[in-house]
Amino acid sequence: MKRASKSYARARTLSCQRVKVKKSPGIVPELFLVFVLIALSLFYVWSRIEVLKINYTISQMKETLQVELIQKEELEGKVAQLKSPERIARIAEQKLDLAFPRPSQVWPLRIKVAEGYGGQEEGSLKVARP
Repeated sequence: MKRASKSYARARTLSCQRVKVKKSPGIVPELFLVFVLIALSLFYVWSRIEVLKINYTISQMKETLQVELIQKEELEGKVAQLKSPERIARIAEQKLDLAFPRPSQVWPLRIKVAEGYGGQEEGSLKVARP
């Protein structure tokens, strides 16, 4: 009987014991690693595309700047030509029938300048008669 009770006790002990099963890590860590690598790759590609877009925009702006600078120089030359005293005198004589006054048409005036404004107290000014 001792033997039966020993085997019974042993069987009872074995049935009460829980078997610990090692769980395999599964596929989740590998999937997470793949997801992270894909995300990093996509970020890298996106950042390179953005750099290319910005460089393209910069080159277009440089070209536009060069064109605008050339146009500015041309316009400054045209302004200088239009403001030339010779051109203005020619237009005044030809189109507006204006002429410089003769010496007999000029009246000298004396002007008193108030104190505190700097300069001379008396000056002269020549005005053409109509």
